[in-house]
Amino acid sequence: MRLSLTKLIFIGLALILPVSTAYGKTISLDEAIKIALENNPAIKEAEAQLKQTVGDLEAARSGLLPKLKFESSYIRINEEKAIPVFAGPDPQHLQKVLSIPIALEDTFSLSVKLEWLIWGGGKVQAMVKALEHAVKAKEASLMATKNDVIHETKRAFYATLKAKAYMELMEDMVKLLEAHQDRVKKLYERGVVPKSDLLRIGVELSNTKLAYLKAQNAFKLAKASFKTTLGLRDVEIEPEDVKAKPEINISELSQYLEVAKSNRPELLAIRRALDQAESYIKASTASLKPNYILSAKYGKTDSSFIPEKEEWNIALAIQWNLYDGGEAKGNIDKAKGIRDELLAKLRKVEDGISLGVENAYLNLRSALERLGVAERELESAQLDYEMTVKRYNAQVASITDVLDAQTALKEARTHLIDAIYDIWISWSDLRYHCGYEVMKNER
Repeated sequence: MRLSLTKLIFIGLALILPVSTAYGKTISLDEAIKIALENNPAIKEAEAQLKQTVGDLEAARSGLLPKLKFESSYIRINEEKAIPVFAGPDPQHLQKVLSIPIALEDTFSLSVKLEWLIWGGGKVQAMVKALEHAVKAKEASLMATKNDVIHETKRAFYATLKAKAYMELMEDMVKLLEAHQDRVKKLYERGVVPKSDLLRIGVELSNTKLAYLKAQNAFKLAKASFKTTLGLRDVEIEPEDVKAKPEINISELSQYLEVAKSNRPELLAIRRALDQAESYIKASTASLKPNYILSAKYGKTDSSFIPEKEEWNIALAIQWNLYDGGEAKGNIDKAKGIRDELLAKLRKVEDGISLGVENAYLNLRSALERLGVAERELESAQLDYEMTVKRYNAQVASITDVLDAQTALKEARTHLIDAIYDIWISWSDLRYHCGYEVMKNER
């Protein structure tokens, strides 16, 4: 009946099951994260949005380059068109009619045309810059989505292990009470203890069995949630038990706050969006400036199938939108509004991240402190339970003393389980709020 302190400390962390399914009967945390990243639809959506923005950027960059077009056409009309010209009277005093053709009955043409926006007031350059910032913002949003998925996976991973540890605790309590019931029954049969002791231990055993059934159900629900997080509802898996007691040396809170404000992907995305809004303001302002367009065309046109008559032209045009009805001003005001909204959102997100970092940090410190207390509590509760059982066997302690000691032992083991998994969860929360990618080398 004696349980070693080491076993109690790592209750629920020692059993390693063999691999038996596509992803294994048990999977490690790294494997779970990999599966979640591959299956999560939010990541696929963010990747598709990034791809769209990259396409917009490529299209905008084309505005900085000349456009070369090849054109070919064939035109047929019902009769040749010409302008009549009258010459003077001939010797017979008759007029001879001459004509100048203006449209051939059959017209074939081939041409190459070059168009180049030499300068558009800086609008195209500003649009390109805006979309470059947009791509960076989408990349940061993708990283933020991945961080969310990693965080959900870690919390589900540890929550499942915690539920499993509770279940195994209640299973041990049932076995402990069954063994004690057998001893009480033998003592009762020998007339050493009253029947009330046997009834009391029976009631406590029934209650503990009910608690064990609830713990089993909680474990099943936690495991189902874990599989849903991974996108593997139809695969029978569970997380691999953590083999080591958490040993984490944390820095000062100010250091984590600084890291989070500098590197959290959500903040990076908003800052890039702010840069994008500033570029849109420049682009809208540039639309009020003149555009200089160079065009050149070389071609051949005549009535033969392969035209031979050459023609070419070069033109430099200036386009200046002197009045647009307020369109440019409206676009500028809209871009400024977006910028102001993003500034307010940045402040709001910074405050939320700071609160999340501080909350996770304090929870982690509390859990680390509770771990040492829980270990000492468990050692004392285990020793007290063993001594109380011996005293009961010697009839110098009551059944109530034994049940109280058993309850204290259960609570001590519960406190230890809470402390261990609260450390893992709080450490994961702190890394999440600082940005997993930034703290990927910290263990």
